[in-house]
Amino acid sequence: MSATPFPRYFLFTALTLSGLLHAWGAEFPREVRLSGGGTLRNASPIRWMSDAVVIKHSGGADPIRFEHIAEPDRSAVIAARPTVDSAVKSTGTGKGAAKLDSPDSKSRMITGEIFLGGGVSQGVRVKFAGASVSAYPLDVARNAFDTYGRPNLPAPISSAVADGEGRFSLIVPKGIKIMIVAKGTHRAAVGLNSVDWEWRIADEQIQGDRLMLTDANAQPLQGRTL
Repeated sequence: MSATPFPRYFLFTALTLSGLLHAWGAEFPREVRLSGGGTLRNASPIRWMSDAVVIKHSGGADPIRFEHIAEPDRSAVIAARPTVDSAVKSTGTGKGAAKLDSPDSKSRMITGEIFLGGGVSQGVRVKFAGASVSAYPLDVARNAFDTYGRPNLPAPISSAVADGEGRFSLIVPKGIKIMIVAKGTHRAAVGLNSVDWEWRIADEQIQGDRLMLTDANAQPLQGRTL
C-alpha cells in the first residue's frame, strides 16, 4: 500500500510560518540560562547588537553577550534576533519594540572582567563573580567621592552584575565621560576571610571600551587583614 501524500496546504503553511519566523525573529525565551551560572527570568529583549542583547528580566536589565548564554538558550536567543528590515519596521510602528543597533548608534558598549590573584588576595588567579558594576557621569561621581563620609551617588546610567566568569558589559551613551564603580565581597582562599573590594575607574583609564579590574587597580584595602 502506498504512503499517503503529504497535504500541500500543510507544506505551504509550514513554509509560510518559517518565512515569518525568519523575518520577525522566533519567540524570545522567557528564561535565559547563562554559561557562568544563573538564570534570567521573565526575560525580554530591549536592544539588539551584533554580538549581544540587552535583556530586561526580574532583576533589572543587563547587556548579555551571546557567548555568555548557555545552550540551547543561546540558539533560541539568536533565532529571535530580528533582521534589520523588520527591526526598522517594528521600532517605527511598535511602541517599546526592541531596537537593533546600527553603526551610527548613540551608545557604546563597555566590556570587562574582574579577577583577583598574584596580589594581596591570594597566589592564584580567581574570577570574581557577583560583583556589582555601575557607570556614573564622571563629574558627578568625582564630586560624590570627594567627601570623608559615605558618598551619595545618584542612580547609575547603566549597571550589571559580573557573571560566573567575572565578566560584565555595560551600555552607556556616547559623548558622556563616565566613571565605572565596581563593588563586591570575596572570600580569600587563605584564611577564608571575606574581603570587600571596590574599583573606581575614570573614563580616561578605559582603553578601547575594554576594562580589566584586578588587585592592581582596586581601591586601597585600608584596615583589612587577610
